[in-house]
Amino acid sequence: MSWQFVALSKVSNVFNGKTPSKLEQRDVGHPVLKIKDVDETGVFTGDFQSFVDFDLAEKFENKKLELDDTLILNAAHNSDYVGSKQYRAEPKVVGSLPTGEWLIARANQEYLDPRFLNYWFASPQARFQIKQLVKGIHLYPKDVSRLEIPLPPLPEQKRIAAILDKADAIRRKRQQAIQLADEFLRSVFLDMFGDPVTNPKGWGAVKLGDICEVGSSKRVFVDEFTEFGIPFYRGTEVGRLGENEDIQPHLYISNDHYENLKKHSGVPKIGDLLLPSICHDGRIWKVNSKTPFYFKDGRVLWIKVNQSSINSDYLRSYLKNLFLANYSSIASGTTFAELKIVILKELSVLSPPLDLQIKYAEIIEKAIKKYGINKAFSEKSSKLFDSLCQKAFAGEL
Repeated sequence: MSWQFVALSKVSNVFNGKTPSKLEQRDVGHPVLKIKDVDETGVFTGDFQSFVDFDLAEKFENKKLELDDTLILNAAHNSDYVGSKQYRAEPKVVGSLPTGEWLIARANQEYLDPRFLNYWFASPQARFQIKQLVKGIHLYPKDVSRLEIPLPPLPEQKRIAAILDKADAIRRKRQQAIQLADEFLRSVFLDMFGDPVTNPKGWGAVKLGDICEVGSSKRVFVDEFTEFGIPFYRGTEVGRLGENEDIQPHLYISNDHYENLKKHSGVPKIGDLLLPSICHDGRIWKVNSKTPFYFKDGRVLWIKVNQSSINSDYLRSYLKNLFLANYSSIASGTTFAELKIVILKELSVLSPPLDLQIKYAEIIEKAIKKYGINKAFSEKSSKLFDSLCQKAFAGEL
């Protein structure tokens, strides 16, 4: 089936939201939708964290969200994250003021169904095109407006959107199951050990540098990469690994070079923790495989865990909860708060009895097995959704 392709500017309005200054922010008033108000599955968390005066909101009436608007993350500390979060405005957020980190695409419903537009943005084809538009760490409305969208008749758009609604519902349920597992583990941690910031259980504390070696890796230069060999992870890839996940590496180093690095700085071992230098979302990767690999220096911090002093699973959960609650006051930097080796070495870590930490690790191990099953189903449903999207926007559905 042959459809015409039309520039988004012809059938939609593409614009950025408005970020209020610190002086304009209030504890109550007109709600503001921030990036963190939408979870990783593209669902509103249920609570607004920021507000402005009603008079100020009225000045930006044209930016207030309408039902089924498409929102895309347009700025981040790293270009790989730009465009990574997308959201379709739900009834709960209608009328709120989106911050400037959101790019909004609003369909002209005389020509374009807003759900059709949303699914087009979520399709592999559109996601690829958006990545090509990122300049530095920003995505600009004028560039997105030039993208061309296939435009079948409105009834056909609505039919396609209805089919994709069903596939998307399955995908979201799987994603939410994984999210619920993460929330369960966090509640178990807090129940067993308490809040790491307030320390209600009164545990003793030690400096992380006194019980673990904290550092980074030896630098690897571009001309040292090979086509095959030992997997090499970049900082952004380690940052995406998160809890109990794996990714396919894009780069490799030779076995001989790996052995040389091993002699000079060592290589990660099972139980060690790797975390990106910008770790505001608490994503910390625990090495759980004997498969050799290496990683980018500088932007990845390496904690060589001394298992006789502290348990890896406990330490990872402790740091994750601590960063989520108090990252800005721990990290340094003006534009993007960044962790440094010296910061981690001096970081105070609560030290409950080791046998209690091990008990928590056993709970984690059981949960990881269920996590793996849910993740497999989630990946399968995501692939189905992507396949349907490809067919839908190629006129084959």
